Amino acid sequence: MFDNWFEQMYHEVENPYMWLLIFVISLRGVYSNIMKKEIGFAAAFAFVAVVSGFFAGVGFNIIPYSLLEALFHKKKK
Repeated sequence: MFDNWFEQMYHEVENPYMWLLIFVISLRGVYSNIMKKEIGFAAAFAFVAVVSGFFAGVGFNIIPYSLLEALFHKKKK
């Protein structure tokens, strides 16, 4: 089911600047919701921050491809 999930998702939105913008906006969402003591919304924004930061890192070639293979590619037996 998730064999080519990363390639399919990242192919749809290849611009790393868009992922960086989503990352920054989600960090703002985490901060503002923590200040309001709305922990549920802060956790949701934190999840978005992790995913968008990962995709931005891949887009800017900060995260090595070997890590991507370890996370998203199944080893054939």
